[in-house]
Amino acid sequence: MCDRTSRHTSYIIWLNNANERGHYPIAQMGVELGIWQGQYQYQNMELPWLLMWDLDDNLLLTGAEGANFERQRANERVRHRSRGIIFLRQYR
Repeated sequence: MCDRTSRHTSYIIWLNNANERGHYPIAQMGVELGIWQGQYQYQNMELPWLLMWDLDDNLLLTGAEGANFERQRANERVRHRSRGIIFLRQYR
């Protein structure tokens, strides 16, 4: 028989007044919640979206967004290196 125990951390968060950016800070988590209005990913209409920022006002990406961003950055590095190799071959 396997005994499983799990630990859960619960937070009670009170959102008081918005800060100067219109975000609601959650100090315990080091983030701010805010509403962004616009088109997101594959949606065809403008909607309000609940997003998170860090305390320095940097938008926090979802896991999929972060992976996509890193993939695009890696592809750009490969293209940049390829251009350098082609340039060197042309002028040898």
